Amino acid sequence: MTIFLWGLVIPGEGFILAVKELLEPQHLTIIFYTVYFLSALLQVGILLSICYFMIMASPLVRGLDPDLYAIPLLTAMGDFFGTGLLTAMVFLVHRMGLY
Repeated sequence: MTIFLWGLVIPGEGFILAVKELLEPQHLTIIFYTVYFLSALLQVGILLSICYFMIMASPLVRGLDPDLYAIPLLTAMGDFFGTGLLTAMVFLVHRMGLY
């Protein structure tokens, strides 16, 4: 299942960027696309790691059902890490003058 989720990152994010370019063309550089895909892959890696440890630890922590607490927490962490990573990557590209 993990390989399947990793495999969805590039096509999914590529589709989002393609639709964005069709609706609002801004002629972004290949460096931006590379950084965007790297931040998306890093985000998925972080979330899959956190998810694994949350699910494995759920029986040890008061016998909680992982579906009831893992999904909302992972959704919130996905928003947090996605925003943070994309902001950091864009800041680095801008700081290095590669935009």
